[in-house]
Amino acid sequence: MGSKVEISKIKIKKTEFSRISEDEQLFFIQATNLMNDLITLQKCIYFSSKETLNDIERRAQNSQALFFTRLLAGKLYEGWQMLTKGFFNKLSKEYITKFSSIENDNLKELKSFFKRNNFIKIIRNEFEFHCPSPKRIRNFLKKIPDTELFEIFLSEKHTNCRYFLSDVVVTFAVLDAINEKDKEKAMDKLISEIHRLTGCFLNFLGGYVVIFLQQYPDFIKEEIIVSDLPLIDDVKLPYFIREPNKKSSTK
Repeated sequence: MGSKVEISKIKIKKTEFSRISEDEQLFFIQATNLMNDLITLQKCIYFSSKETLNDIERRAQNSQALFFTRLLAGKLYEGWQMLTKGFFNKLSKEYITKFSSIENDNLKELKSFFKRNNFIKIIRNEFEFHCPSPKRIRNFLKKIPDTELFEIFLSEKHTNCRYFLSDVVVTFAVLDAINEKDKEKAMDKLISEIHRLTGCFLNFLGGYVVIFLQQYPDFIKEEIIVSDLPLIDDVKLPYFIREPNKKSSTK
């Protein structure tokens, strides 16, 4: 029997939502959409990072996790642009005094990171939300020894193909862009900073959502139970999969 979780269900009538200022309507939708994306990508990274004894499967899952990590980095950059355009212009004056020290501290962390040159912007603009930058790839390829052996794994189904050649080149080009001489340190910085910034966004925007909802007590609230949930450590997002056997048709 799986465990269960209590969840608060908030119902908002369109007529009630329409009474809110347009700036707030738009920002609320953008903010909660961003939170959905960040939470989903965090789960995909975690579920793709489970240990496995098979070397090829482990490499494929790590590459899959790094793809979600790059995508998450791009979302973080977009989130900062959203705050800059949709929150700091007007809404910040209304909310800043309502925030607790938790929201304010997380906002300070975000401001401190994004006010300086950072690798998040590079990943978003030159690797993930566009095809990888030819310039970045060209520069990194020149650094690879001629003795390097690239690998590609092909299968009858696209679902089980993996092009490790591009995984290696793009991943190390990203690490090269982080500007750390030690690639292991660059990887640690990539993962730890993205994890930290994701937490900052979720803590800050989560606080905003709570304050937003407190202003509208007429929204309908009910408690629901979601049951038969798997334990987080039991969930895995494998790369290689098999398809169900097709039943032979009989006349």
